[in-house]
Amino acid sequence: MNFFSRTVAERTSAGQRQSVCENSYTAHVYSRSSDLLAGVIVTDAEYPVRVVYSLLNKMLDEFRSEERRVGKECME
Repeated sequence: MNFFSRTVAERTSAGQRQSVCENSYTAHVYSRSSDLLAGVIVTDAEYPVRVVYSLLNKMLDEFRSEERRVGKECME
């Protein structure tokens, strides 16, 4: 699953979202162009896509804000 997630993320262009099915899993990828971050959530086929992309966006926002906070602490 790690290989699948990494491959799908690497093949998703910046600023794009996509969902890729593999066996009984679906990898949902959001690759943001604003900060060059990508997030992947692997679900079953029945999980609501809108919820997945909302969660991915929130996850990337939280990661970015935490990264900035830690970066500021290291600079002090």
